[in-house]
Amino acid sequence: MVLSMRKTISLDLRERIVTAYDRKEGTREEVARRFRVSLGLVKKLLQQRRYTGDLRPRHRNSGRRPALGLSHQQ
Repeated sequence: MVLSMRKTISLDLRERIVTAYDRKEGTREEVARRFRVSLGLVKKLLQQRRYTGDLRPRHRNSGRRPALGLSHQQ
């Protein structure tokens, strides 16, 4: 079973996932399977850490994008 992407995962789990990968305890695919998360989440966490140096959830970037743009709101 893979965790749903709709729920924010804890900082502790995020850190354990990245630490396992850093310690070469498996490939990204194996780490994802071990922690029961998607491969995309593992990739996202590694990329987020590379770009921001942080693993905390980025709530301002989450959620559904508005269906109507600014030009439609007038």
